[in-house]
Amino acid sequence: MMPDDFDEDRLTEEALAEYHEFEEWHGDRVCSCHISPPCSYCTHPGNPMNLIEDDGAWQKAEPDIMASIREAARKP
Repeated sequence: MMPDDFDEDRLTEEALAEYHEFEEWHGDRVCSCHISPPCSYCTHPGNPMNLIEDDGAWQKAEPDIMASIREAARKP
């Protein structure tokens, strides 16, 4: 396998659970820092903006082994 097979990052299971919790808790709500900063929307660890900045929330994706095998089989 080539190093390029690992070039996509994915959320860790813990970070993904935090994201789902954020979505469930906040739903369609938005930031309310204008009322009482910092708000729970902005400080929630599952907020997508917080996840983007958290290097520990990301892991290198496992390569798609079957796709690599199919591609190798097509080459002469």
